Amino acid sequence: MALFRWEDKFTVKVEEFDNHHKTLMSLVNRLHENMMVGKGKTVLEPILAELKEYTKYHFSAEEMMMARYAYTELQAHREQHKALLKKLDDFHTRYKNGEAEMSIDLFQFLKEWLLNHIGREDNDYAAFFNSKGVF
Repeated sequence: MALFRWEDKFTVKVEEFDNHHKTLMSLVNRLHENMMVGKGKTVLEPILAELKEYTKYHFSAEEMMMARYAYTELQAHREQHKALLKKLDDFHTRYKNGEAEMSIDLFQFLKEWLLNHIGREDNDYAAFFNSKGVF
């Protein structure tokens, strides 16, 4: 069962970022599904690494567009991005070193953080970008 299902309520009305969010959800779903069927570290670690790298790519793209259009909440948004990346980096390092396991707590954190971030903070920039002609 998928942890995430894309719904129209998640749209930020910027096609590029909606597609990024769908990809992030898909990666978390892949990680979750493989964990639930007992796949080992050789399967889970590369998916976790891909999730981390794609998250960095997505955050960078958002921040570049925010800077380009002088979005007033850029710094606050950047701080939220840094906090998630730190948690992902820390977990990934601990997982690779055998100090952490995939757990429901990790997935609950990812689910809540992504849904809250997309549903609130990212949704806040929708009207701003649309007013600049970005869809």
